[in-house]
Amino acid sequence: MIKLLDNILFHGTAKLFDKFDLSFCGKGTNMQLGHLGIYFTPCAELASNFCRHEWSSNDSDFRQGSHVIPVKINATRVLEMDAIEWIQHSNDSVTSIVELRNSYIQQGYDCLIIKTSDYICCDELYVPQVIVLNPAIIEYAI
Repeated sequence: MIKLLDNILFHGTAKLFDKFDLSFCGKGTNMQLGHLGIYFTPCAELASNFCRHEWSSNDSDFRQGSHVIPVKINATRVLEMDAIEWIQHSNDSVTSIVELRNSYIQQGYDCLIIKTSDYICCDELYVPQVIVLNPAIIEYAI
């Protein structure tokens, strides 16, 4: 699964920016888990659809359109997690999610990989997801 990081990954957003920043995690989304880190997928279409999906709040600027940012991830310590383990945190408070992210960072992880599941608990898990905890490992691919 870590071989996934050898490929170009994609981040979908409606905002134009030149630097990834953890302080923007979860902005414009209805998904508590959005606060866990910066999400990437190997599927450009999924990244593009993010802005128009139910995850985005109806009043969010993120619903207006999407930009897909291709990146390479230079992770040194990766935590692989089953989809079921990841989704069980979906009802946690934002504070709990941020504490979880900080605990992963304190353990030295700079990236999480959410593996696909035979039990499809949500649409985005038909491909693995990469959640970056340290924006310094993100390299723009263009």
